[in-house]
Amino acid sequence: MAITDLALLRDEPEVFGPVASSPTAWRPLPGIDPAALGALRAARATAREIAGL
Repeated sequence: MAITDLALLRDEPEVFGPVASSPTAWRPLPGIDPAALGALRAARATAREIAGL
């Protein structure tokens, strides 16, 4: 899933609930420093491991 896929999620509000607009999702990205990026990557890897992906 990528920010560009948010429109797909917005098309199913009964399943996904409120979904941020694309500009809202992009806004914080420039402020992500290397440490935060590393933490996000670690969290994603843990989530993928739990999900069996």
